[in-house]
Amino acid sequence: MGLLSEQTAIVMISVGSCITLLALMGLIGARCQVKCCLKFYGWILLAVVLAQITALILVLTDVVNLDEIVASAYKLTPVDTRLDIQDSSGCCGLYSFNDTFAVLPCPPASITDKVPCLSQLVDNYFKVNGAFGYIYIAVLGLQVIGLLVSWCELCAVRRLREREKKSAHLIATNFE
Repeated sequence: MGLLSEQTAIVMISVGSCITLLALMGLIGARCQVKCCLKFYGWILLAVVLAQITALILVLTDVVNLDEIVASAYKLTPVDTRLDIQDSSGCCGLYSFNDTFAVLPCPPASITDKVPCLSQLVDNYFKVNGAFGYIYIAVLGLQVIGLLVSWCELCAVRRLREREKKSAHLIATNFE
């Protein structure tokens, strides 16, 4: 497993753990009707949703320079893997045909078209991750629904506490 894969795995595990703890906070707040937990859960979930929307907009509007990210990952890739990429994508070189990042010999399909690998890799990225983008948007929608449910639960807890105070006050005044 390469260094990039290990870092990705660590980030994914960390994010998953944080989301699990956040969900547990929301569950405890809803189950035990703890207003503080519900508020904390709602605000943190709102911050996470806004951060995800921001990241999605940055990636989709190409503010994040995907070419640079793909190029730096390609440069760190072992030679054998680069050769496999060139063969499967029909490209040679990174920025231009047969540049210093090319693994020789170039595949026969790349010689006729003279296509650099960067454009192929970015196109493949969008093809592969297109379905993940829709899944990501669906999960984001579920998080927004979760946020709305937590705020509704918070309002219900607030109303319940107000009713309890009123009924306790009425009972106290009736016994006087």
